[in-house]
Amino acid sequence: MTRRAIVVIVIAAVIVVGGAGVTLLALVGARAGERLEIARAHAARQAMKNLRAAIANYRADHVECPRDLHALVEARYLTRDALDPWGEPYVMICPATHAELDAADLLSKGPDRVQGTADDLHSWDAP
Repeated sequence: MTRRAIVVIVIAAVIVVGGAGVTLLALVGARAGERLEIARAHAARQAMKNLRAAIANYRADHVECPRDLHALVEARYLTRDALDPWGEPYVMICPATHAELDAADLLSKGPDRVQGTADDLHSWDAP
């Protein structure tokens, strides 16, 4: 075998191994992205539970619904405005139409940040 043939074989092997590495990295990256979205959805659901508790406490003290979630900050039921893991404010429906009457319905617009789409997360849906 000539030196040139060996060089061509080595280059071909590097290309094949490199391509497999890129494919592996793409698969690992996709899985990491899925896990991140699962973690964000879990965090949003937990935050909605906490927000519903704050709203229930507000309603117990004031009888009526807060005008919006920022009213919970002003009344010191929350320390700061609540944003979902995608940086959007939660949407509050008070009084609740899907949950107990002493709470509120909440939703996160989800990863696409558009209300009313399939990726929305609702406080009344089981995880």
